[in-house]
Formats: sequence, C-alpha cells, structure tokens
Amino acid sequence: MQAIVNRGAWDTRPLFLYGPVARLHAFIPVESKMDRLSRALLIGAMPILLTMGHASAQQTSYPARPVTMLLGVSAGGGADFLARVVASKVGEHLATPVVVVNRPGANANIAAEAVARAAPDGYTLLFQTSAIAISPALYRKLGYDVTRDLAPVTLTGVTPLVFVVHPSIPARSIKEFVAFARRNSDKLAYSSNGSGNVNHLAMVNLLQAMGVAAAHVPYKGAAPAVTALASGEIHFSMQTPTAIGALSRDKRLRPLAVTTLKRIPTLPDLPTLHESVLPNFEFGTWQGVMAPAKTPREIIGRLHADLVKTLRDRDVQAKFAGADTLPVGNTPEEYRSYLQREIERFAQVVKAAGLTPE
Repeated sequence: MQAIVNRGAWDTRPLFLYGPVARLHAFIPVESKMDRLSRALLIGAMPILLTMGHASAQQTSYPARPVTMLLGVSAGGGADFLARVVASKVGEHLATPVVVVNRPGANANIAAEAVARAAPDGYTLLFQTSAIAISPALYRKLGYDVTRDLAPVTLTGVTPLVFVVHPSIPARSIKEFVAFARRNSDKLAYSSNGSGNVNHLAMVNLLQAMGVAAAHVPYKGAAPAVTALASGEIHFSMQTPTAIGALSRDKRLRPLAVTTLKRIPTLPDLPTLHESVLPNFEFGTWQGVMAPAKTPREIIGRLHADLVKTLRDRDVQAKFAGADTLPVGNTPEEYRSYLQREIERFAQVVKAAGLTPE
C-alpha cells in the first residue's frame, strides 16, 4: 500500500549533484524498492551517457587540432608534390593545418601500416599511391590489410608515366632504344622508386613486351631514382612527368614516350608507347587519401566533402595539370571498388612478371 500511496510523489531530498544528473535525480518519483533500484541504475548510467555526448560533440567539432598526412615516398617526387598541394588547400577548408610527413620505404608500406594502426579519429591520414594495390601481391605478410584496416576517402588523381633515358644512350626515339637495348642486352640498368613500385612493374611489363633484358636497381622514392639516372649511374627509368620535369628541360634527361593511350598536354610532341611500339600498352600511377578503419562516418564525410572542394579548386586543378595529373574526387564507395579492381589487376601483372612474393 505504501507504494500506492507514494505513487506520483516527488523526492524532496536536498540536491547533492549538479548539472543534468542533479535535475534528473530531483524529478524521479519515490515509489518502491524496484523504483529506487531503477533510479539508482539510471543515475549510475548518467556519467556514461554524458561521456557519449561529449564524444559526439568532439566529433561534431572535428577538427580541433592539426591533421597529419603520411606519405610513403621521399620528398621531391611527383606524389610528394601532389600531396602537398592537396594538404595545403584541404587545410584551408578544414580550418586547420594538414601536415605532410614523408615515411618512405618498403614500397610505401611503412606509412600505410602506421596509419592502419593509428587512432581512428581523423587526425592521421594516408596519402597513398597505387603501390598500396600492388603490395598484397608482393608480400606474403603485411603488417596491415588494405581492405580491412584502412578506410578509403577519395581517389585524388591519376598520373601517366614517362619512359626516360640518360643522354648518353644514343636513342632519340623509343624504337631506336629498343634496337639499341637488344644489341646491348644485359649491359643496361634501370631505376625504380622501390622494388614492386608501380614504375618497376610497368618497366618489367614493358621490357618483357619489347624483348629487352636489363638490371633493376631500386631506390627509396622518385627523387633518388631520378638523381641516379641524371648522374649516369643508371641508363633509363619510368617516372612521372613532375619527377623529371626540370632535368628534362635542362636536357639532363631525355624522355622518349609516355604510358598513356593518348599524348599528354604538357608534352604534346612526346609519342605514346601505344602508338610507337606496343599497341594498347597503358600503365599509370594514381593517388588517394585513406584513413584508419573505424574512423567515424561523420569524419570520413567531412574529409571527403573538403577534399572534393579541394580538387574542384581552380588553382589546385592548374597545379595538377602542371603535374600531368587528372583530378578525380570520387566517393568513398567508388574508391573502394576502384581499389579492389586495381588490387586484382596488379596481382595478375605481378604473376605475369614472375615476381615472387617476399
């Protein structure tokens, strides 16, 4: 009966808590032992609810501090240039600095693994190249899983490669190079940005198709690979237009062909491999932004929206064009599908090239 008499009566004991918990406590009816137990459980849960609300507020206010964007190649190359262009502009949209940090090595897997293991809070991102789609076919054991441990945000751009030689090579065209290389089989060496890098696989594929043998010398990134070529240590390479730009203009390097099916605007006189010696030969590199898996969808959405704004910016598009890169800016879902197709494609290329997973 006591429970019936007191039903609807309000607790008039002094408030011993402050804020929303105190207000909630003040208006809980005093009824039965069961009611008091429910009240105690609800009050006990309030700190958790308030913490959840605080976490939600933190996500809503993202970003509250600078963002780090890891890059798995050395400073000075084409991917480094594009990463810094993107980071600078997207930082303006996010209203916080986005700092590019180079962590080259292991075919860009050092940077990818670091991001895969980072807190999924949007403050550590990966600006990756197509190397990330190659690694699953090249390594038996990786410290991360591309599709499980990383969340795609957007594909930022696609870049062609240029077949380039040292001026000491007496070839003025790709056809002349093929003839020269066949006469000097096993006497030539080419550089790449790392064993299993996209330019390495492109070169392996090209040399096999042309029937040419040469030694492979891997470097940690485009800058040292191009420097070795310009110094004469290496005879030829496959690099992005940006990586060879200044050296090509100074005649310290001689570009012979591009890997796209169509000629590129900044090098209109440079023929394609497709039109010169190998019909339908096409090989390029691409870049994108990824975050740790389990990064909140709200943060992925914010990053995607600001990256798309960045890629639509006229100044950014002009800089991308100067690097012979086509801006993309697809959705996270589209990027995930694209990445999966590239992983499957490169697996076939690695197998055809006879490369053994390490």
